[in-house]
Amino acid sequence: MLERVTRRIIVEGVEKPEEFKVLRELGFRYFQGYLFAIPSFESLPTIDFELL
Repeated sequence: MLERVTRRIIVEGVEKPEEFKVLRELGFRYFQGYLFAIPSFESLPTIDFELL
């Protein structure tokens, strides 16, 4: 089914290996979530809310 789609679909929120396995079996190829990388708040820009 997904082989006919010309767009790349990124599955977000993959947290468990079981989810990843099922999604791979369904044909998805691109993933993001805690299973792959825990978000780092240090990489986010800081905002000085007093200036807003």
